[in-house]
Amino acid sequence: MLFTTSPTHAPNWRLFGLGLITTVFLWGLLRNEPKLCLAGVILMTLGLAQTAVFERWLQQLGMSHLGLTSGIVGLGLLLITLRFGDRTPKAMVVTATLLVGLSVMDFLPKTLAWRDGLVAPLLGIMYVALWLRLHDPLLPTLFALPEAPRIYLVATTAPSWSFVVLSFALLILGTTVSLCHRSRPNECRD
Repeated sequence: MLFTTSPTHAPNWRLFGLGLITTVFLWGLLRNEPKLCLAGVILMTLGLAQTAVFERWLQQLGMSHLGLTSGIVGLGLLLITLRFGDRTPKAMVVTATLLVGLSVMDFLPKTLAWRDGLVAPLLGIMYVALWLRLHDPLLPTLFALPEAPRIYLVATTAPSWSFVVLSFALLILGTTVSLCHRSRPNECRD
């Protein structure tokens, strides 16, 4: 796998790296080991950071190397968390949410822009997915950290009727969550 078909060619390091990453990641999935999957995600990110595709993404998204790298690792860790659920170490979940938060802060501009309308629902979807999978509302709450300055900007520039609409939306959301997560009568007595 390391060498191409001819002995005169140099070693094919990309193919070797791809095979190594795939092997480590699949081994972690097959053995149900989130830490092996973590190693696969880190190796994938290190390999991807050396490619021209990574450089194109940096230019198109307007992000720093740290922001894009942390976003890739953070999303990979979130996928691992969604796959393994409670078996995922809490430190891995906290690291994932902080890395995604760092990436979001790097992606969003200093002022409100169209990107905010794209990022806020995606963070909400990730929050709900983690909350439903882990049954712990505190860990996914770290997703709100990058949005806190944005919420302040919206609150100071929004007209007053927007708050009425927001309060009804939050009321509907709270009612939906409450109805969907009713506990059984026997569970309340324990």
